[in-house]
Amino acid sequence: ITKSNSYCVFMMIVLPCLRADVFRIEHLWGFAQLTTLHLNNNHIPKIEGLNNLSNLICLNLSFNDISQIEGLETLTKLEQLNLSNNKISVLENMDALENLGLNIFTLNCFGNPLSEEDDYKLFVVAFFPNLKYLDNRYIKPAFVSKKKKTFIKHFEMAEK
Repeated sequence: ITKSNSYCVFMMIVLPCLRADVFRIEHLWGFAQLTTLHLNNNHIPKIEGLNNLSNLICLNLSFNDISQIEGLETLTKLEQLNLSNNKISVLENMDALENLGLNIFTLNCFGNPLSEEDDYKLFVVAFFPNLKYLDNRYIKPAFVSKKKKTFIKHFEMAEK
C-alpha cells in the first residue's frame, strides 16, 4: 500500500462490506475516521473488532449469525444500529448497550427471537430514552412516556 492509498484508507468514512462472505470483524484499526459501516448479509457470529471505531455513527450488522449483543461499548457516537435478522434471543443482552442509550435514535432488532418476547418494546423504549425509530417504525412521544411508566411499575412490582 502506498502512502496515498494509506491516506485514503485512514480518511474513509463509509465502508460497505455487504454480501462479502465476511466471517469475522477484524483489521479495522486503520479506519479511525469511519462513520458508517455496513457488514450486513455476511456470516458474522460475534460482534468484535470495533474498538477503534470511536467515530462510528451508523452500524449495520443485519442478516448475520450474531447471537449476543456485545462489543459495542466503545462506540459512544453510535446513533443508528441495525441488528435485525440475526440469532439474538436474550433480552438482557441489551445491557451491553447501556453506555449508548442516550445516543441511539434508530434501533432495528426485528427478525431476532428477542423481538418476539412480550416485554421487548417496553424494555427497549424504556432503555433508550432518545429512541425515535424501533424496527423501522416511528415511535410517538406519547407511546414512549406511557411505556416508561409501565416499565417502572413492572419492575417495582417485580422487586416486591
